[in-house]
Amino acid sequence: MLILLGGLAVFTVTGLPIAYGLGLSAVLYFLWYHPELLLVIPQRVYSGLDSELMLALPLYVLMGAMMNQRG
Repeated sequence: MLILLGGLAVFTVTGLPIAYGLGLSAVLYFLWYHPELLLVIPQRVYSGLDSELMLALPLYVLMGAMMNQRG
């Protein structure tokens, strides 16, 4: 937990955006305590994004933009 908070504090003081600081702090935490989990995280992210629902969302927004243009 100290790595997460300390890393976030250091990255915030250096001017890095908070989202990047949180991400880098999490990567440092996983490298230090659980390096084997760094192989699992991309697989879980990909399996979560590999669904028909995630494909439908941008197409729904595109349809709304096209309907807005047509009137």
